[in-house]
Order: sequence, then structure tokens, then C-alpha cells
Amino acid sequence: MIKHDIIKILKENKIENIYYTGCFDMEDQDFIINSNYVYFKLGENFICFEAIESYSKLEISITDSIIYRNDIEDFIDGKVEISDLILKSILTDNKVVQEITFYNLFEKENSIITNVLACVLNDKDYIFLDPGFLGIKVGGLEQKEFWEKNSNNNEKINIEEVCI
Repeated sequence: MIKHDIIKILKENKIENIYYTGCFDMEDQDFIINSNYVYFKLGENFICFEAIESYSKLEISITDSIIYRNDIEDFIDGKVEISDLILKSILTDNKVVQEITFYNLFEKENSIITNVLACVLNDKDYIFLDPGFLGIKVGGLEQKEFWEKNSNNNEKINIEEVCI
């Protein structure tokens, strides 16, 4: 089952980096982020988070490299590290996920789907991924509180916490 494979990768590896992908406009010298995709680098693997279903859910899969989805001619594919913007301490060498929480988890053959995702790291750092109209917002507890405040209170949410 893919869920167990994802949990195993998270359990056995530290988060080396977190990336948004995008492309570089050489003419204007701008990097354009495609925030519909977020990648966690863990050892030899990447966990890919993709905003799907009109940006209301996350599809999570495993890949051995970053996949660039640039359809703009004359632009160069690229990635941007965002770990230092999200994590409290990037100097900590032990960025291992201790607990992961799925909201309305659904398993497919090669991926899992969830509304949002929360991770608690062994140094008590917190990562929250929230798909939205403008892409995936990656933040900490503040992002989770924002999501809770603005989510549909009438929707039934099944929460599955996994201690790793």
C-alpha cells in the first residue's frame, strides 16, 4: 500500500529540503513559482504534493526526482528551496517526521489523497500543507489555524493520525 511506503520513507529519512518548482524567465530575470507542486527531499526519494480537484485536495506520491511541469516556451525549469522560510531551525540535523495527520484520507494505487496534511517533526517543528486556489500554502501552526478558521464547518472530516 502506498500509504505505508510514504510513511516508511518519512520514518527512515530526514527532510533534507522542501521545494516549490517553477521556471525562470531569462528576459525579465524572474522566477515564476508553480505552487501547485511541493516536494520534500528525503534521502534518495522525493515526496510530491500536488494540488488537485480544483485545488481543494492534496495528492501525495513518491518519485525519485523532481518533475517539472513548465509549458512556457523559452523559460528554464527550476526549483526554489523553501525550508528556511517554513522551518524554525534549518540547522537542526534531525528533521524527521514523528507524527503525520491526514484529513479525509483516500488511497489510490500509486498515491494518496487528503484535504490537508500536518507533520510534527522530532524537534517539535510543524509543517502544514493547505491546497488552495493559488496553490499549496506551506506553513506552520499559523497556517493550520488559518485553515481551521476558514474551512467549511459543515464538512465531515475524518482525521487519521500516524505516530511514526
